[in-house]
Amino acid sequence: KCDAKYSYGWYRVGVNISANETVTINGSSYTRTQCLVEALTLNAKDAITWHQLGVDIFSTDKTVTVNGNCYNARQCILEALKNDGGAARAWQNLGHGMSTSETVDANGKQYTRLQCYMEAVKCDAKYSYGWYRVGVNISESETVSINGSSYTRAQCLVEAVTHDATNAEAWHQLGCGMAADETVTINGSSCSKNSSEALVSNLLVPHFSC
Repeated sequence: KCDAKYSYGWYRVGVNISANETVTINGSSYTRTQCLVEALTLNAKDAITWHQLGVDIFSTDKTVTVNGNCYNARQCILEALKNDGGAARAWQNLGHGMSTSETVDANGKQYTRLQCYMEAVKCDAKYSYGWYRVGVNISESETVSINGSSYTRAQCLVEAVTHDATNAEAWHQLGCGMAADETVTINGSSCSKNSSEALVSNLLVPHFSC
C-alpha cells in the first residue's frame, strides 16, 4: 500500500494467500495470480516469481498475460530459467511437465526430461527431489554423469534420502530395487530393504507397492 511499485512486496502478498483468496489493496481486489503478475510487471527479471507463477498454473490450462505477452506454465518456467539458469526447482518442474520423448529449448539448448532433472541436481547437489527424479527416470543398468561423478539408479536414490530423510517416494523406490539381503549405507548407517520399507510406513504415507 505504501509503494505500489514494490515488486517483492507483490510477490510476498501473492505467495501468502491461497489460489481462491483475494486481497484488497488501495481499493482494488487481487487474486494470488494477479499479485504475482503485478510483481512481474514491475520486475520482469524476477526468476523466483516467474517460477512460482508457472507452478501455480501448472495443473491447469490457464495462461497469464505479463507486460502484454501471454504465457502458459512451461513458458513461465522457461522465463525463470532465462533469468536464473541455476534455479534447481525450475529445472525440476520443467522436466516434470515433459514426456519422456519430448525435448525443450531452454536458453538456446535442447533438453530431454532426464536432462532437465540432471540440471536440477547440477545446480543444487543437495536437492533431494531432483536426485529422486533422476533415479526413477533411468533403469537399473543405466548410469548418469553429474558434476564429474557417475551414478546408478540406486545411487541417485541414496543421494535423495541422504539429503532428505523424509523423502518417502525415494525410500520406497530404493527399497523396491534392493535384494532381500542387500544393504546400503546412508548417513553412516546401514539400511536394508526391510528398514527402508519401515521408514516409508513411519512417514505416514499411503502404502506403495513395488
